[in-house]
Amino acid sequence: MRKFTSLLLLGFALGSFAQTPGGVSGSELWFKTAPLNSDLQGYYRWQDFSGDSIRLMLLDSRGVKSELTLPNSSVHYFNFNPSLWLADGFRSLSAKLKHGNLSQATVIGVFAPEMATIGKDMVLYALDGRKGDGAILSKDKAVRGRGVEPLDYGSASGEDLLYQSSDSLSENGFKESALRVVSYFKVSNPSTTLWGDNSNTTLFIGTPSTSGSFGTDFPTSLFGNASIRGYAPELIVFSRMLTPDERRKVESYLAVKYGITLKGSYLDSDGNL
Repeated sequence: MRKFTSLLLLGFALGSFAQTPGGVSGSELWFKTAPLNSDLQGYYRWQDFSGDSIRLMLLDSRGVKSELTLPNSSVHYFNFNPSLWLADGFRSLSAKLKHGNLSQATVIGVFAPEMATIGKDMVLYALDGRKGDGAILSKDKAVRGRGVEPLDYGSASGEDLLYQSSDSLSENGFKESALRVVSYFKVSNPSTTLWGDNSNTTLFIGTPSTSGSFGTDFPTSLFGNASIRGYAPELIVFSRMLTPDERRKVESYLAVKYGITLKGSYLDSDGNL
């Protein structure tokens, strides 16, 4: 009876999260891995549940863009939920947001690096909006434009996606917990130009910084400027700084859904522990 009650409560919790991630509204982008149609053995994509129907686009070697879709054989399941495989064989993956330039942003996603590359820094994603105001998040560092020292966001807590021999976890321990929730916050000074901010923002997935990629010059020698290899089941973007409680709600939603252990307490969509 106790086991049945626990399953019932878990189902209720996930159901309450279904309309918004963790009960937090206002996402600019909410990518979840989903089947392209009713055929669960067919193709999968990142589907946008924010309401804007934004698509993750692949640029091929001919310079032609099309939505990224992958066969079921390239999909992995975490806690019975599908996840896309991201690899450096993709020339460029991008999604153009329809609102805001993300001068303020909260990005929360779930990533699982390929086991063979856990010791190599790689680019998870980049935000490119207002000129000179872009940002890159790698497995180890949060990077802004040239002249700003990259932040090693896992140096204190070990919650990044890069394994190093100095980590508190052993290599096997890291591999067992390699699927992780990664949260990034970005705040920029308001624009002082006469015409205001550029409202066009592009999210690049696993795209290394090159001279023509972004409107920001990044210090590429200070981080692992290579494409991520691994799985990413879900990614959520907000055009504001979430409060600590809101952030915890979104992280808790993702942790419960994908079977990830968070440090600290979990919050449901009503803010209850």
